[in-house]
Amino acid sequence: MEEIAEKRSFFILLYSSMLVMAMVACSLMLWVAVPLGWLWVGSQVQAKTDSLGPALLVMAAGVAVSIGLLVYILGHVNRRYLKTRGLSKFAEHHEPSIRGITKSGRIGAIEIIMVSTAVVGVIVFIVWFMTFGGTGSVAPDIGG
Repeated sequence: MEEIAEKRSFFILLYSSMLVMAMVACSLMLWVAVPLGWLWVGSQVQAKTDSLGPALLVMAAGVAVSIGLLVYILGHVNRRYLKTRGLSKFAEHHEPSIRGITKSGRIGAIEIIMVSTAVVGVIVFIVWFMTFGGTGSVAPDIGG
């Protein structure tokens, strides 16, 4: 009987780890893939139409739909994680407060993941900007 319990706890740990990895992947997509992807799509629209307006409209709509979809997926995966870890009753009875921490003072996995991936995204952007993006002027060289 103990062997079955050990196998069950191993599979619960493995499944919950996979759910955490899915949350990390979705949040990285939220911070990196969505902005870069829709920026690229917008540049293609602008190149085809030779107008900034339609490109901005496509980018705004695409970003809104993508973020909505990813937030829905993240919420679903987080609920599945809480249920798998046996915390679903905790989540139902302790709604998050305005500070983002539950009334009991506990912070969930999704909060840690979202903040961590946002910090990583900012650091990667700064490194990219300082090494590849440069800090030179974007003004065209006129004459001379």
